[in-house]
Amino acid sequence: MKKEYCLFSPLQDFAFIAGAPIFGYITLLSLMFGPAQSLVFFSMLLLLVLEGPHVFATATRAYFTPEDRNSVGRKKLWMLLPLCLIGPVFVAAGLLPVFYAITVVWLHTHVAKQHVGFLALYKRKAGEMEDIRYETLFFKTSLYLPVILFLTKDAAHPNSFLYAGMLYAVPFAYYVSRELSKKHLSTPKLMLVLTSVPLQWLAWGYAANHPLGARLAGIILAVSHTIQYHRLVIEYHRVDANDIEEMEKELNITRRNSRKKPWHSLAGYALMIIGANFVLHVLPRGIMSGNEVLMASLWGLSFQHYLLDAVIWKTKDYPVFRRAIGV
Repeated sequence: MKKEYCLFSPLQDFAFIAGAPIFGYITLLSLMFGPAQSLVFFSMLLLLVLEGPHVFATATRAYFTPEDRNSVGRKKLWMLLPLCLIGPVFVAAGLLPVFYAITVVWLHTHVAKQHVGFLALYKRKAGEMEDIRYETLFFKTSLYLPVILFLTKDAAHPNSFLYAGMLYAVPFAYYVSRELSKKHLSTPKLMLVLTSVPLQWLAWGYAANHPLGARLAGIILAVSHTIQYHRLVIEYHRVDANDIEEMEKELNITRRNSRKKPWHSLAGYALMIIGANFVLHVLPRGIMSGNEVLMASLWGLSFQHYLLDAVIWKTKDYPVFRRAIGV
């Protein structure tokens, strides 16, 4: 990989961004061929450790400081309340399966948007903006089509995934050959597509023939998604901490009066992601388990994260993030 085409460095992009879906393949193989305990292991890994940055980023970059509350907009912050009512309304109407179909679509739209966002960033780094519409459309279609096939599997032919996958291999092969023929190859961008698209198809194809269905696909795909998210959040707060440190040096502000935040240290970050995740995500689900209305209401926290995520990672509005990824 050329360093100038990477968001962080060739090694870090391979381990945490473009190559992160490799962890999804490891999860998939473990669930398919590993011991029965693999499902419990990856479920607990996601719940207790990897999901932490989502709760943490929403809290620290939207709710915790007056500056962030103002930049996001207070109306968006209050959206949490009506979003928590969506699930109970569906339960009361006897439409719980429809509600969970909505959660599946919204969750994986959120994951796909993150991948598309990385694609756009890699194209900016490589100066390839002339065909951004084509590549964005191709990538979105590649990521959304397996979800659509999964949701319609009961009404479709039992081998719909296999047939659709064979057909889609043709435009996918064309895309890859097109990329390889470019004079300046953006290796991290191509790696992102090569690792994430087949994983999406394999995860949903496997889920379509498994009793756990969408939950299984969610576990497989969320592992790589959360690793990517970890890296983004850590880098954002590292740059934010450096900015504060430089400003305080110029103003001769002492460490005692520093405006650095508790999560700017590695220990503080680890404590915050585990603590916030436990209090806002794990504990409520443990307490409310078995109550359909309350469990459905908790999805409002995830919906709020999806909405705010579309705001807090915009490079044009957040110069700290722009500098963190070097665009």
